[in-house]
Amino acid sequence: MVTSKSIKQIISNFSNGKYSHAFLVETNNLEKCLEDIKEYIKVINCPYEYSESCSRNCNLCKLINLNNLPSVIIIKPDGMSIKKNQLLEVQEKFNTKPVYSKFNSYIICNAELMNESAANSILKFLEEPEDNIIGFFITENKEQIISTIKSRCEMIKATYSDDKNEDENLVEIATTYLTKVLDDKRLAVNKEYLLPQSLTRAQIKKIFKQIFNTYLSYINGNYFPGNILAVKNNLSLSILKQQLIIITNTLSMIRFNVSIELLLDYFVIEMRKISD
Repeated sequence: MVTSKSIKQIISNFSNGKYSHAFLVETNNLEKCLEDIKEYIKVINCPYEYSESCSRNCNLCKLINLNNLPSVIIIKPDGMSIKKNQLLEVQEKFNTKPVYSKFNSYIICNAELMNESAANSILKFLEEPEDNIIGFFITENKEQIISTIKSRCEMIKATYSDDKNEDENLVEIATTYLTKVLDDKRLAVNKEYLLPQSLTRAQIKKIFKQIFNTYLSYINGNYFPGNILAVKNNLSLSILKQQLIIITNTLSMIRFNVSIELLLDYFVIEMRKISD
């Protein structure tokens, strides 16, 4: 279901015969924004009159949901950046008109991570727009996007409100997970506890932000001159700070699109190296 008013507006504009060839979308939730944009792509490609309760068996929406529609390409950072070859591949694939849909669509997630050559290579689509190609640049900070891209895109802001109940649940998961990581010496803690919950990347990020805040709060609340309790419990400030660095590194890995399973294994292994 579309939740951003801005995405709803561009859907409305399309229904009225108005649409842009490229959008720069600044958002506070990359994953929700991506799902909303996929909803927009369903609308503009639907061979019927699109509705969320559509019962027609055309398979187009199913393929978009599964990221298996050839005319929709989603680009995410390859390691620490989005590289030129990733965008050249999009241009090569979109040399021909779409077969299964009305439009070829590309979505560039974390667009601020395009390196200079990558950003310059995509300008062809923006400077010489084709009627059957629509592009989306999703970013958390549009100021990091080069001006030549910004000037050629319709800029919108997709803001999402936090779900209080979800956040409370994630705080509980974060507390339990941290306890398990520190007390259970098996690497299986990820496969047995966190991974089976099918959390999104955004939710994993919130969990590690909560873990970060827990550490920071504990350090600030317990390490001050004269606090004998911290000394008695042999809670080394040095160890806590090292673990805080590991948590920070894990948060960075989440942002740079590292495999969730790999970054969780990294977190468990590195935390236990310090605590053992």
